[in-house]
Amino acid sequence: MSFRIVKEKLLYVIGIPRRYASDETMRSKAFFGQYGQLDRIVINYNPKDVYEGQVAVYVHYKTPISVAVALRVSQN
Repeated sequence: MSFRIVKEKLLYVIGIPRRYASDETMRSKAFFGQYGQLDRIVINYNPKDVYEGQVAVYVHYKTPISVAVALRVSQN
């Protein structure tokens, strides 16, 4: 997976397996819910920059610190 900060409260993640591509799963504590309170999840099922069977996700957090934590944890 690849992570990128798009805006202050917006994280863009590519390369998530399609089987996990649901709003409920993405919001769970096993995924992006563990880093902070989420505002919105947008799943792109046909992104240009991933392999077949993968999706891209825009993760909108309520605070910028949540984006920073998610990015930092993903890099370790």
